[in-house]
Amino acid sequence: MNSSSGLTKKDSSRIGFVVSSLFSEALNVSEMHEWITHVMGSEATTPGYLVDLLEFRGPLFKIYETIGFVPHWPYMTKSSRYSGLPSNVGGSLSIPRSTVRPR
Repeated sequence: MNSSSGLTKKDSSRIGFVVSSLFSEALNVSEMHEWITHVMGSEATTPGYLVDLLEFRGPLFKIYETIGFVPHWPYMTKSSRYSGLPSNVGGSLSIPRSTVRPR
């Protein structure tokens, strides 16, 4: 993987996934800090905003100010990005509903 791949405004898939995971509470801020530490230790170059994110403790809606752009993760819609819900809720990646009806 190229350094900074998925971490730039032009290609923000990795940071978009992390931010989406934060909003959906699949990841907490402490776990994000661990991920950032790993990325910074394993890649030759990383965006400067990762250092700022290591100190991030504010409300989640302010994370975009820290990053400097709104990252894109292809499985989030614009409206669900702020609610933390994946765009495919009710779609193919959702847990299938049971066809058995209670008596």
